[in-house]
Amino acid sequence: MRTYRRATVLVLVLVLLVSARAEAREAALLLEEPFGRFGAMTPTGHAAVYLSDVCAQSPTKLRPCMPGENGVVLSRYHHVGGYDWLAIPLIPYLYAVDDASQIPSSADLGLETRLRDRYRREHLMDLVPDDPKEEIPRGEWIQLIGSAYDRRIFGYAIETSEEQDQALISDFNERRNKAHFNFFSTTALISRRTL
Repeated sequence: MRTYRRATVLVLVLVLLVSARAEAREAALLLEEPFGRFGAMTPTGHAAVYLSDVCAQSPTKLRPCMPGENGVVLSRYHHVGGYDWLAIPLIPYLYAVDDASQIPSSADLGLETRLRDRYRREHLMDLVPDDPKEEIPRGEWIQLIGSAYDRRIFGYAIETSEEQDQALISDFNERRNKAHFNFFSTTALISRRTL
């Protein structure tokens, strides 16, 4: 049985990002290593953006954070509700639970699956409905929550201002949020840049 432990690097990133919230507004680029069968074929991994003072009103609408909230992770996945980007609160994005006190000290694949499905059922049913053929639907939605179970994540932070955060909220909430990601054109662009 495969057992996952919280990566030290990830825990440090989480602690630094959440503790930094008291001092300054921050945006962090989260670079995530590739995983799974597809990760063995391509070294592209994944990138997401963490915002310490922007929160999710819903997975597709942003708002300023209230006191005590830990911010949001903005991420792009194709085949998840047809959206270009989705907003997931930090703790669920990392661990598929609502509160840091619920983070397991270790998790096997079964617990990881149950945590993700429970969070999906409680918060993401509009985006990821039940599959009539299977108990838990397949798809890339699993990468939206519990990312720490599958990947090492490295964060690079910069300071932001209230005005920048508000401009981002307005821009994202007002623009069309329709998927247009294409893995093959993105991979070709990365290949050209690395040659």
